Amino acid sequence: MCLGWDSGPCGRPFGQWRGAAAGVAFGAAAGGLAFAVAALGVLPEALGDALRAKVTAFGAATPARYAALAVFYTVGHSFLEEYYWRGFVHVRLRARLSASVATAVSSLAFASHHFVIVIALLGGVTAWAIALAGAVALGGAAWARLRERSGGLRVPWLSHALADAGVFAAGWLLVFGG
Repeated sequence: MCLGWDSGPCGRPFGQWRGAAAGVAFGAAAGGLAFAVAALGVLPEALGDALRAKVTAFGAATPARYAALAVFYTVGHSFLEEYYWRGFVHVRLRARLSASVATAVSSLAFASHHFVIVIALLGGVTAWAIALAGAVALGGAAWARLRERSGGLRVPWLSHALADAGVFAAGWLLVFGG
C-alpha cells in the first residue's frame, strides 16, 4: 500500500512538488482568513473565553508556552492529520471510489472530527461551529486534491501547516489580545 512517501508505486519519497504553489496559496489564504476574522473581532466572546481556558488547561497560558504549543500543532499535528486523513483514509477510499467521492467522504469525516472539537469548545452546536466545520471540510478537500496531484503528503502537509499557523495566530489574538 502506498501512503505517499515510499519509493514503490508512489514514486519519490513524500511525492512530487506538483501543486506546491496552489498549496502554499491555499494554506496562506486559509490561515490569513482565520487571522483576519479574529483581528476583526467578529468571533463570539465565548470562543475567546473557552480558548483561554483550554490553553490554561494545556499549561500554555504564557506567550512562550503558547508559541511552543503552536509550533507543535502547526508542524507535528498537521503532519499526523495529513498522514491519517489523506495518507490513510483518503488513499484507502480512493482505491475503491472515484477521486471526487473519496475526497468528499474523507473531507466530511475530517470536518466531523473537528466539528466535535469545536462544539465542545463552544459548548454546543452554533452557527460558528457549523461554519468552522464547513471551512475545515473545504480544507480537507483541497488537501486531498493536493495529495492526488502531488502523489504524496509533502504539499498538503505544507498547505495544512500554513493554515494552522494562521489559526494559531488568530488564537494568539483571542488569548493574549492584540
